[in-house]
Amino acid sequence: MAQLVSQGDIADNAHGVTDILALDPKKTLENADNYELFATHADADHECEPINPGRSNWGKDDPQYRAPSPGEPDGPSDHDSPDHGPSKIPWAPCSWANLPAVGDSTDCATLNVPLDYTSPGSNSSIDLQLLRLKATNTPVKGSILFNPGGPGNTAVDWIANRGSTLLKILGGHFNIIGFDPRLRLPQFNSWPELQRHWDGYGKFADSCFKHLNDRGRFIGTAFTARDMLAIVDALEEDGKLWYWGISYGTVLGQVFAAMFPDRVGRLLLDANLLAEDYLVSGASGSPRDAEKSLNHLLSECFKAGPKSCALAGYSKTAQDVRRDLENLFTELINADKVSPEWHLNPGEFPRGGVSVLGKLKDLIFKRLYVHWKWEDAADILLSALEGNWRQALRLNDDDDDTASALSGKLWNRDEDSFHGIACSDSYLRAEAPEDVYSLLQAHMAQSSFADAIAPNRLLCSRWKLDAAEKVNTSLLRNVNTSFPILFANGEYDPVTPLSHAWEASARFRGSRVLVHTGVGHGVTGHTSDCTNQAIREYFEDGKLPDVDTVCEPNRPVFEPQDQNQLQYNLKWAGEFI
Repeated sequence: MAQLVSQGDIADNAHGVTDILALDPKKTLENADNYELFATHADADHECEPINPGRSNWGKDDPQYRAPSPGEPDGPSDHDSPDHGPSKIPWAPCSWANLPAVGDSTDCATLNVPLDYTSPGSNSSIDLQLLRLKATNTPVKGSILFNPGGPGNTAVDWIANRGSTLLKILGGHFNIIGFDPRLRLPQFNSWPELQRHWDGYGKFADSCFKHLNDRGRFIGTAFTARDMLAIVDALEEDGKLWYWGISYGTVLGQVFAAMFPDRVGRLLLDANLLAEDYLVSGASGSPRDAEKSLNHLLSECFKAGPKSCALAGYSKTAQDVRRDLENLFTELINADKVSPEWHLNPGEFPRGGVSVLGKLKDLIFKRLYVHWKWEDAADILLSALEGNWRQALRLNDDDDDTASALSGKLWNRDEDSFHGIACSDSYLRAEAPEDVYSLLQAHMAQSSFADAIAPNRLLCSRWKLDAAEKVNTSLLRNVNTSFPILFANGEYDPVTPLSHAWEASARFRGSRVLVHTGVGHGVTGHTSDCTNQAIREYFEDGKLPDVDTVCEPNRPVFEPQDQNQLQYNLKWAGEFI
């Protein structure tokens, strides 16, 4: 077997045991200052910020990196595949700041790769940083690369904190290599929002261009695909990529398969974005299933009953709640000013009800993303319907968004890398807001949540750095890979719709789609033994699930407190299609 790479946003449940190796992005540009690429919110005063070397990059000259001591193996260990022999990667114990203690279960290495793949004569290079979480079972059948997506999320931090999640799914016989890409309802009219932020987008793009200039060209999905191939070759296993890609990682997987179709060992693409949509349209189709996810939340809430989901006590049926939400959203859109009865600060909501609705949708969307936050999403909806706006908008508490809570503690600030990678990849460029009006409308047509999401996604239109190698989208069709790809997707994923899995699969011969009916983003959060077994059989035995395979989660998202009431509740749920 070979290495399986995973890139994406994985949730918290699994089965079995495996080894995980994490690779951090190309943070160290030789003979150059290092800067984080950009922040998620591009206001007029925000600039690209310098990378914190003690947290975001480490290499042979970094005090946090410890080279092998005398007598230690300068590379392979007993975790190298017995079928393929030692690799060229010099594994050694490691330690660094801002990560939990990882002990003997991990080791570290760096792999030197070209800075610019489009300039073969150049001597400039950079180090990929790797962290390996070792397997517990023998024989070790190969290596699995892992990256938690974004783009720009950090595999090193993810594996140090949650690596056991992935270990449990695959059965314990793979080294898993994690890596990051280089450097790292009713709608309101969001056109004024985009116009209001247009100057800020430009100033932010100017700041990033000033700090990065030509160095920013060396990030992007095509170069990351070549980085993965370099790791495959350095591992000296079977010469094929074994990969688990999640969210943005599915774009990376599609691009790799299109560029190197004969180097595919196993590709599991989980929670799918359509590569062309990501590259050309600012991922306009991404939230296509967000409203479907919300409707499913209402149905599941009423199935469980008010003892498990308080929102079910608001009205008699899920359809009643849906109707009242539509009316509430319309009232907010028509409210020019914040009502004194809402007990909100008007200065924080400059567009009145529209600003309130934008904040509300953002909070709901974030919670639909994670299965264990669905209860909180239902509580937010109930507070809004009852007119308790301070509670609904979580103004009495700090928002517990995971990325915000951890941003000061992570090895790598992934939110500051998202646009740097996505915008360098993107073909979208514009000189005036009017130039992106049509694309904004395309976003709005895809999802009722697009009004709260689309304006910031269109920031790339003002970006001034292009990846040195742009992805050739003409390659992303009728691709015949050396082994079929398995696409896995949740039916109620608010940010990567099931239709994208079908559309992507249609571009790759012999591929298969596994449908997971759990909730949240990705297929491993809302646990399904059926889903996990299909994934394990794909990697261990090369077995694809049958056509039209659908896997259900082990448990409902809202647990009924009174099982005798379950069947009674079902008839009031009124499942939305």
